[in-house]
Amino acid sequence: MSGFDEFKALFEAPGAKQSPSRAQLKVGAPKEGIVVHISADSVFVDIGTPVEARVLKEEFLDKSGHVTVTLGDRVRGTITNADPDAPMLTTVLGRGGHLESSQLALAFESKIPISGQVSKVVKGGVEVDLSGTRAFCPASQLDVTRISALEPFVGQKFDFLIIEYRDNGRSIVVSRRSLLEVELKKNQSTLLASLSVGSEVSGVVSSTNKHGALIELEGSLVAFAHISELASRRIERAEDAVTVGDRVTARILSVEQTPRGPNVRVSLKDDKTPAGTSDVKEDAHEVLKGKVVRAIAGGILVETSRGEGFVPLRELELPPGADHRRTYAVGREMEVVMVRRDGGGRISYSARAVAGVEESNNYRAFSASQTTPVTKEALGTFGALLRQKFDLPEPSPEPIVAPIPKQEPVVQAPQLERPLPAIQPRPVANVPAAAADARPPVAKPQPRVESEADRAALEARGVVRRRQ
Repeated sequence: MSGFDEFKALFEAPGAKQSPSRAQLKVGAPKEGIVVHISADSVFVDIGTPVEARVLKEEFLDKSGHVTVTLGDRVRGTITNADPDAPMLTTVLGRGGHLESSQLALAFESKIPISGQVSKVVKGGVEVDLSGTRAFCPASQLDVTRISALEPFVGQKFDFLIIEYRDNGRSIVVSRRSLLEVELKKNQSTLLASLSVGSEVSGVVSSTNKHGALIELEGSLVAFAHISELASRRIERAEDAVTVGDRVTARILSVEQTPRGPNVRVSLKDDKTPAGTSDVKEDAHEVLKGKVVRAIAGGILVETSRGEGFVPLRELELPPGADHRRTYAVGREMEVVMVRRDGGGRISYSARAVAGVEESNNYRAFSASQTTPVTKEALGTFGALLRQKFDLPEPSPEPIVAPIPKQEPVVQAPQLERPLPAIQPRPVANVPAAAADARPPVAKPQPRVESEADRAALEARGVVRRRQ
């Protein structure tokens, strides 16, 4: 046996040591590593191989386009290319194309997220296309909040977690809520680590009740402000100090962990922008172009050239039962009208009023275009139209005759031939008062005396009269 054959047999013998990089890499296997470099389109992760594994940068971008990882962060993914000279890693399966049943089973067993697109609404939920494989997502597993309308989800791509895998992939149930809850807890943990008593945080009032107000802080953490901490003055209701959608600056009073989750209490007494008592009315005839920046429980926040403002649910164009978080997704462009700006600078917008404002603006523009009034002189007379049609000469002007002043007739009193005699007063006789008051006596009616002939006639007719 030559030396080359002996060397080859040595490496092919059982128990011979193999390259660790080739022995560890396997397509579909989960792998965890540390971020060591971020380029324009990729994130490189050290997974213990001679060459760092590459991950597409788009997998780490949030809704605003910012990278969610930094150098030194630990990430977990799945091997998609086992070549030790150019290994590929993915944090979400299915973004590269078709998935095999073995990859679906691996995603179920290893709890690896998988990318899918909502294809249609079915009874009890939606149907999800997992790169050619159909799966079912219940309505309760589509979001962390209750959803009344599922149609806005159709056509959108999300990351899911396989929670049920049966019959070799013929029955698959997925959940998006599981991933959202993990992300929510991660954001809350990051925010809680940065909070300290006395520090100031920014948030948006999400709801109010008789006890106070709930304020949604950055990072999806909800804090509570008691009614006594909403204003420096005494108030009867939370609505007297804040309204849903107000952006406020709060001061941390306490932070504690409870079995039900973090409990954060804040105060708005030192808020530099308290709710004003007087509203500053803006031009309600201007339609503004805006973009949705955030959705909260009571409405959405829109950024326009006038500043960021709140659009409550009652001022949104929503079909019955629709979810405003899906209908007005972050980044959507829309038209709004400014309703008011209060003393603290907070702005309220309306989307329902846009149609009425545009109609009013069109009417004012039409009225302004009618600058020349239509008069009788502008239209002309019927005779002038005939002369113009038949090319007749203009009539000679009539001489101007001064009007004769009208004189009122003078009425003269009739002349009498002879004067009327003077009327002499009639003499009044002196009558005694007693005689003047005396009145003639009234004659009493005398009873009628019936004759014998009258009585006989009455008796003949059957009338019997009693004799007097």
